[in-house]
Amino acid sequence: MSEKHEKKKVKYKKLPTFIADGNVYESVVFDDVPMFLKWDGKNFLLQNNPILVNNGYELRPLEKIDYPYLPYIVTQEQIKNLERISFDELLYDIYKQFDTYLDLETRYKILSSLKVLETYHQHKLQTLSYLYYFGDWDSGKTQACETHKGMCYRPLFGVSISGANIYRYIGREQEGHCTIIEDEAQIVNPKHHIRKLQIYRAGYKKGATVPIIHDFTRKQQFFNTFCSKIFAGRYVISDEPFKQRVIPISMVYGEPKKDEINIEDETFTDLRLRLLLYRMIHYFDPLPQVNIELKGRTKELWKGTLQIISLTEKYQKFIGVVGKMAKKYEEDKIKRRRETLPAYLTEVVTDNYITLDGYEIAFSVIWAGLMRRLGITGWEEGKKVKSELLGRSISPHEIGLKMTSIFNAERNLRSESGRTYKFDVEVLQRLCKKFRLVNVLNDLNDYLSSKN
Repeated sequence: MSEKHEKKKVKYKKLPTFIADGNVYESVVFDDVPMFLKWDGKNFLLQNNPILVNNGYELRPLEKIDYPYLPYIVTQEQIKNLERISFDELLYDIYKQFDTYLDLETRYKILSSLKVLETYHQHKLQTLSYLYYFGDWDSGKTQACETHKGMCYRPLFGVSISGANIYRYIGREQEGHCTIIEDEAQIVNPKHHIRKLQIYRAGYKKGATVPIIHDFTRKQQFFNTFCSKIFAGRYVISDEPFKQRVIPISMVYGEPKKDEINIEDETFTDLRLRLLLYRMIHYFDPLPQVNIELKGRTKELWKGTLQIISLTEKYQKFIGVVGKMAKKYEEDKIKRRRETLPAYLTEVVTDNYITLDGYEIAFSVIWAGLMRRLGITGWEEGKKVKSELLGRSISPHEIGLKMTSIFNAERNLRSESGRTYKFDVEVLQRLCKKFRLVNVLNDLNDYLSSKN
């Protein structure tokens, strides 16, 4: 068999980064040649020969045409100066870029800086949040994306990126190895971009995959979704599961120190390489554990950022700033939760449960109570109504469905009162806790105590 034919049989993959034999490899460019930069725990080594892995594949570095971002350009001089790579110096230099190109509140520049550093630690996190810059035209949203693009780990940046491109970019080989940055994200329609939203909904948590059926072979494949993500748009995408993964940053017209950004200048290229070297050196170092009073989804979204800032030695005040932001986020979330239809329904049902001594509650009573709670007058029985408080219309049919889907109520039909529902008091207690209806829960507990 000819040598030419043998070469054709070689199977290979081009990967941006991987771990082999306990060593960290990153695709870089040295003297205009694609190479792997290897960190063996003590030294950096450059090599352009393929790496043979156990499954018979050769792993090769990315070619220049494979990068959707500026490649990491390496010089021998830079990789020798390891003593200047510290967390605090990187944090300061990243902050300077946001301070230069964005006219934002200090706390948001700190958060944006930490999110850049988080992209280089993302493989250590179990969950992460997405930054979402939103505001009107000419408010600096695109400049925010460009600044992130200049520093974040292996970013894919674009407007209206297709779901297929995101799947292919994150891939099936590994997770937590890239950053997705999408501008004009408000044009993502939940009805028309369901594949993309599947990635965004699931991709905040490590281990989440989305199954895809190959169009030709009909073979099912599972694609990773977990990685850092940054968004910008005139408003946050109107998809509730997506919103629950987002930390919004309101943008207004400002006058930054510089309004033109060039991520190819030396400041950015040098900083990006130092960030890459820092990632490789500290790849296996665990993040510090932090005591967090937050719970549930809020804890999932903020824990990683709080772990990142805990690495600082010099900027201790930043820890307090981030902690206050996380607490404010939780307070705003609770306020929004209290102002939802399920919360108003819980309040109405619980009040009626106490008034009717735990007996079945007629749907007409629940509907009338909800109308009073929402401040709606002149409504017609059985008709859809528009609620200014909720900002949308609601119908008796929708409320009937929520009696079973939210309250798990037992539905009955009484000739004298029509539909009735019987409620489990433990479910009502849990819902009051969920929506932080403290006064309602206290009234319910007082009622239960009086029955004993």
